Amino acid sequence: MFIFSNYHAFNADMYTPVSLYMQMRNLYPNSCLLDSCLLESNEYNNRNNSKSIIGLDPLVEIILKDSEFKIFTPYSTEKEKIVKLNHELSATNQLEQIMNEYSINKENSLNGFYGRFGFEFSHYSEKITASPVSKLDLPEVHLFLFRYLIVLDHFNSEGHIIENSFDEIPYNKARMENLLHNKPYTLLSFQTTGEEKSESTDTEFLSGLASAHQSILRGDVFQIVLSKRYFQNYIGDDFEVYRNLRRLNPSPYLFYFDFGNYRLFGSSPEAQLIINKKEAIIHPIAGTVKKSGDLEKDKIAVEFLIGDEKENSEHTMLVDLARNDLSKYCNEVKITKFKELQEFSHVFHLVSEVKAMTNGKDNLSLFNHCLPAGTLSGTPKPKALELIAKLEPVKREFYGGAIGIFNSESDI
Repeated sequence: MFIFSNYHAFNADMYTPVSLYMQMRNLYPNSCLLDSCLLESNEYNNRNNSKSIIGLDPLVEIILKDSEFKIFTPYSTEKEKIVKLNHELSATNQLEQIMNEYSINKENSLNGFYGRFGFEFSHYSEKITASPVSKLDLPEVHLFLFRYLIVLDHFNSEGHIIENSFDEIPYNKARMENLLHNKPYTLLSFQTTGEEKSESTDTEFLSGLASAHQSILRGDVFQIVLSKRYFQNYIGDDFEVYRNLRRLNPSPYLFYFDFGNYRLFGSSPEAQLIINKKEAIIHPIAGTVKKSGDLEKDKIAVEFLIGDEKENSEHTMLVDLARNDLSKYCNEVKITKFKELQEFSHVFHLVSEVKAMTNGKDNLSLFNHCLPAGTLSGTPKPKALELIAKLEPVKREFYGGAIGIFNSESDI
């Protein structure tokens, strides 16, 4: 099915991503159920990638949950389709077939599917049978092809709107610009209620750590990263938390995603995987010290980081993992930066860069092979994932997964 696209450029110097998103989410009567997203990027040493993207009004929605794909297309004659998971194919290949049913105009690399992959999606490819309890009941995959994308290029103060449709709709400047007109939005407060809680006690978590340590001593894994989930009840608008997060921790990648009946937002210093014009890039980040604001203290901390055996060996291990992840679907794998010291808002990190060339056909499979990041799982990754599934009391679901732009035939 071909997706028709209209493009409209505009001067973006008067728009901020937060104010524009708050206007956009009130465009529709059922705004509380509006599926939308705000993605923001400001890469280290690359001002050209200082962009914000707002996605609105899904044209296609793909959900993988309980061993079946659900495809929703509210603007077509067939509103819903269910496809059972075919165990003769990999889940990734089956998802790729579904995504490829929608032929997207490639004039703009930002036009594609937006959404998330859960941590446990990796279990399909690694054949992990252990299944912890799901407390959140989230899909393993949740993707949108949006009807409207609004892109702000902050470096050039330029913007453009992408309008996607199943039908060839004549370009209408007034219709496109109407999205940008000032519309009232409401500021709502946010307030936590009750006490912070966890899915496990400290004693249970320490018992899991002891088991993981024994696995390392036996040689099952070199490293394993266990997690402990906390949760907090609240009332009000959680977008206020995102607003404060982006101000207090302005990392290179920020995201707020409204999936209708749940929302995810966060801040990250690294991209899981970047594929651009057949070049795949991973930036392993490991080795961290806090910034104090005192130049002399920071200098001492950085010298410690550069010379510390534990921090350096962990970083080297994750660089090797990145090379292994890329090598299955790529050629010409090489380390282009190694242990580069980079300064962020609150910390100093050691950052490397591993690049490779893809064949341009297996990008989604490559992405799945790189999921989850070694910093949140361990190495060797298959065994680390198996142990995590046994040692943690609940599924991670959103934690340790990936969120972003996905297109099986082009860039990720």
